[in-house]
Amino acid sequence: MMTLLPMAAFASADVYSRAATYTYLDDEVVDADDNDEATITVVFRDGSGRVLPTGTDVTFWLESSRDAENITLSNGTMVAASDGSDIYEVNAKVEAGGIIEIEVTSGISGEATISLYQAYSLVDDEGKNLIDSEKITFEAGATKVNQITLINKDASIVEVGKEIELEARVVDATYNGMSNEKVTFKAKKADSTTWSTIGIKDTDRLGRAAVKVSYTSAGEYEFRAEVGRVKSATEVAEWTTLGAMSIEFTETDKKFDIDSDIEIDLKLYDYYGNEIDFTKSLIEVEYVSVPSDSKKKDEVRYDIHDTKSQIIIPAGELDKDGEYTIKAKVKDTGVQDRFTFLAKEFGDVTELEGKNGYVRIGAKTVLEVKEVDKEGIKRNAKAGDYVVYSSNPANIVVAVSGDDFEIRPTNKDAEGSSTITIKHRDENIVGTLTAYVVGEPAALNAKVDVKGLTADVTVQLVDKNGNNTWEVTEGDNPEAKTVEYEVFAGALRTSDVKDITKKGKGEFKLVADKAGKYSVTVVTENGVAKTFDVTFGEDVQPDGKVTLFIGQQVAVVNGDATVLDVAPFIKDNRTFVPVRFVAEALGAEVKWDEATQTVTATRGDDVVVLTIGSNVMTVNGDAAVTDVAPFIAEGNRTVLPFRAVAEAFGAEVKAEFNEDGTTHSVVFEI
Repeated sequence: MMTLLPMAAFASADVYSRAATYTYLDDEVVDADDNDEATITVVFRDGSGRVLPTGTDVTFWLESSRDAENITLSNGTMVAASDGSDIYEVNAKVEAGGIIEIEVTSGISGEATISLYQAYSLVDDEGKNLIDSEKITFEAGATKVNQITLINKDASIVEVGKEIELEARVVDATYNGMSNEKVTFKAKKADSTTWSTIGIKDTDRLGRAAVKVSYTSAGEYEFRAEVGRVKSATEVAEWTTLGAMSIEFTETDKKFDIDSDIEIDLKLYDYYGNEIDFTKSLIEVEYVSVPSDSKKKDEVRYDIHDTKSQIIIPAGELDKDGEYTIKAKVKDTGVQDRFTFLAKEFGDVTELEGKNGYVRIGAKTVLEVKEVDKEGIKRNAKAGDYVVYSSNPANIVVAVSGDDFEIRPTNKDAEGSSTITIKHRDENIVGTLTAYVVGEPAALNAKVDVKGLTADVTVQLVDKNGNNTWEVTEGDNPEAKTVEYEVFAGALRTSDVKDITKKGKGEFKLVADKAGKYSVTVVTENGVAKTFDVTFGEDVQPDGKVTLFIGQQVAVVNGDATVLDVAPFIKDNRTFVPVRFVAEALGAEVKWDEATQTVTATRGDDVVVLTIGSNVMTVNGDAAVTDVAPFIAEGNRTVLPFRAVAEAFGAEVKAEFNEDGTTHSVVFEI
């Protein structure tokens, strides 16, 4: 039901906040043909920043700066006709997410400003409560975009860090290329519905526009190109992880009950930090040391957790109490890590250990509680062995559910905290922890880390009191859920968008083409929004960065993976690297003289000369002595200790080590 009352002069019902309500426009320039439309989306929120529930009645006023617009709601209801008044009162119901969409068309060229008011007066300006205004430009005589074709000019499957080029072609109804059209390129991960802008380019005289894109986060991505409301078909490309570059035990517990399954956190990463799913065919786990009376040796019997990055040593695999050291290794490489832990029979409980709990209004949370014996060995506490109670049952109650301790708020107005006391039924063992109630998401906080022309952005849902919170599913048994969102970043490119997690946190990257200050708006699927400024400085990049991995014929040069003819190796406690590869990767030109057995590397004004079998090298004509002479290794490549190479080319160098002290990789940077 909608009521239209031209020239009304009284206030709207106070169901929404003028300050918290906002608008955004999908297209600032449209054709003046009575068909091409600009859509103004209004997000209605109350004074606490929460979007209005679906179906809520709202009243507002629309005013156009001229009387040449056709204004309708998305459901087709006409609000204003081009031959009518330019001031209208609108009574309508909000849709999901607290929104109302207003579609505007015109057959008359020129600029129109559409203003929305919470209250309107014809008598004086003090009686007008402006919500927001949007300016639309209607262009006459424009040829309409009929179709956009998007193609990937490179491979559909590439390694992370590699770049592909996407090309869009924009044509009219007769398939002629259309020049000077602004093409917006968008991308999203295949398992998400959140599209992000990765570039805006003008078409050339053949109607073509192109953008290059790369990702360091592995996965399948979808792309499309848009001009106004015309969209291309979706193009798909996949970025795959590089080979395993590091393996790390991340488990913090060092003591375990030998009679229980032992779960040990283990992670495998590629060069860019992408976590790699590991299988038994990829890694091997071995005993390094065991208790003196243990018969265990060689391989460890283990399983892999179904949902976590963990190896599980099953109960009964370890045969004696004591200290064990195990080694996890990527097969056929030198990539490894070690973990030392104590495994003993669990003794008498001496104390309880737990983590403070957080629970959303309308949901429930299981507390993590462990029993600890005098040796510091831990195991999960079984709730049935304990009596539990809350210090503030009017707000938070705690109950036993199977083996779990479960907390939940008592009502929708619950807030604050409560002390949860856990007391053993038979022993004098008592523990306490704190449970906190957090409310519904009312706003977003944004944290921005800018480096040159790139920014890492983290957004966090918070409740009306500023506490971190998260979204939950509807129904009788709500659970935490992920949330999608959209980033409006203008000329900035958006990438690596990660949905807001079940803990209420989302992440994405922004890239600018030039330094400056940019406005960014993030809007979640539930209408929670945040607008903030990001200031980019000049992008300062090193002249060259090379990372080589011991025993592996793969290196990373300025972020791109490449293959080596000969792998770096360790000999006589020195790490040797191929001279030509490192020199060329750092921008030097390298020449080999077979007759004199010399290598000459030139980088700008710097000239370095090495002679096979000689400890003397020259740098810009000055002699320098190396502790080891260069020699020709397997693969017919000249090698030197990595520090000598660094000194020769004026590079900064560092070595990265495995836990056992052996070299894992070396990094050169100029």
